[in-house]
Amino acid sequence: MRSSEPTFDALTAAAAIFPSTARSGSRGWGEPQAGSGASSRTRWSTAATRPRAASSRNSPACRRIGRQLRRFEREAVEAGDPPAARTYLSTDGTGVPVRMEEAEGVRGKGEDGEAEVFVVHSAETRHPETGEPENVPGSETWSGSIDSAAAIGGVSRKSDFAARLEREAIRTGLREADELVVILDGASWILNVCEELFAGQKVTCILDFWHATEYSGKAKREKRLKELKSGLKAGGVASIIGELEPHRDRDEAVAKCIDYFKGNRERLRYDSYRKRGMQIGSGVVESSCRHIVGLRLKRPGSRWTLKGSNAMLAIKCALANMRWVDFMDWKVGLSQAA
Repeated sequence: MRSSEPTFDALTAAAAIFPSTARSGSRGWGEPQAGSGASSRTRWSTAATRPRAASSRNSPACRRIGRQLRRFEREAVEAGDPPAARTYLSTDGTGVPVRMEEAEGVRGKGEDGEAEVFVVHSAETRHPETGEPENVPGSETWSGSIDSAAAIGGVSRKSDFAARLEREAIRTGLREADELVVILDGASWILNVCEELFAGQKVTCILDFWHATEYSGKAKREKRLKELKSGLKAGGVASIIGELEPHRDRDEAVAKCIDYFKGNRERLRYDSYRKRGMQIGSGVVESSCRHIVGLRLKRPGSRWTLKGSNAMLAIKCALANMRWVDFMDWKVGLSQAA
């Protein structure tokens, strides 16, 4: 169950994430402003309840709450409401600047670690003009973390990403959906995880259309890009590969595009997906990479520890998923059991 009622720990974390709301005279989470006539969930003044210690830095209080939230995410796994008949799982990765001494052994590019973000959502409505499927507002559930590359491909236990996805599948009922549509960026290890977790279920895996056009755009001149997009949407990947093949040895980008399309041929049937009323793009997760990860963790000059970045991601996801009351109930249960 989601709730937007703020709590003291939520205020502490929010102050570190959104420091601008802690300034004098601003509006944010806190106590209702006197004389405003507003309800307890509308206009808030931060002066009375905002802890002074929380700042724009990744404060000790923020790190502590983040660690508790990560434990909460691992341990408090309860089945939620039944999912939509057709449920989407969209996943993508985005770089996070990490400290040089911690970059080794972490999946990513250069000195950046890669935060793998996935979103569970539904898209049962249609755009009134184009008829394209649109996300149902409020249906999204977010999860993001920098998972260890060393665990991926292990045979003794699930990878950190697989375990995280499995827990969210239980909470959101992914395994009970009549049809699961997975939109991904083509990474083979993500595909393997989905095939393992959702074996025996009706699953359609789609290569994100914008990742496909990004690869093809590098291989073709800009003036051909519009034509190429139309060809992909029409299901013409075979003809595109055939057109590019004679030029494989001339350009590395062309060779990469050919191999990428061949490796994902079964997930490039955009004409079939659109006829079945499916989304073909991962815009919802691309947006999530920005507002869950980018706005807070990619500030100029920032360098994160892995523990610090994952603590902040845990807070951001808990805020987005409105799981603060559940988190506080879990903390109370722990204290009573001690």
